Amino acid sequence: MRMLGKIFTKVGAFIAALGLMLGGLVIFGLTIDMPASSMLVKIGIPVAVLLMLIGYLMPTIIAAKTGHPNLVIIILLNIFAGWTAIGWIVSMFWSVQTLGARRCDQCKEIVRKDALVCKHCGNNFGEATAA
Repeated sequence: MRMLGKIFTKVGAFIAALGLMLGGLVIFGLTIDMPASSMLVKIGIPVAVLLMLIGYLMPTIIAAKTGHPNLVIIILLNIFAGWTAIGWIVSMFWSVQTLGARRCDQCKEIVRKDALVCKHCGNNFGEATAA
């Protein structure tokens, strides 16, 4: 059951990112044919661009939030190669690899979130946190 939750977390990240980009495209498509003076256009287009940008940068956001050890490489890959669908997918897969993990306070290595002891330095985490 724990592995199933981890898979849904990773799949959920993909779905959220794709949903944001698709939602932005839908809003953009609905507002693009309206008169430029319309209030919906003045609000809709910036919201659409913001949603698409957040979806596009989701691999960078996930890597930064999880403290991914390869954060800089993921950022560069996401920004400069993400426009090729393959570059975005690779950066997304790479960024979610540390979901369900945490960084050891002593040695700063990535270990499982439910680990009681760091496998790198032997630091005792005490009670395991929920994954």
